[in-house]
Amino acid sequence: MLCMLLYLYGEWKLSGTSDAEDEQVSISLATLSAARLLLYSYVQRNMYKIIQRNIWKECGEKYLHNNAILRMRYY
Repeated sequence: MLCMLLYLYGEWKLSGTSDAEDEQVSISLATLSAARLLLYSYVQRNMYKIIQRNIWKECGEKYLHNNAILRMRYY
């Protein structure tokens, strides 16, 4: 979906130009924006994975701790 939006954005930027020099500037601007969006999505995805990993780790540690307490209480 992101790739399609970037493609449409690039096409939209190019459709409003009439001069070859303006077209070159528009292509570079669209490419820069596309690179920026891709980098942002990559960072967001990796941050989500790190946060998710930390949450699972913390939940696992709490489960093990609670399980150990229950074992001591009943044995």
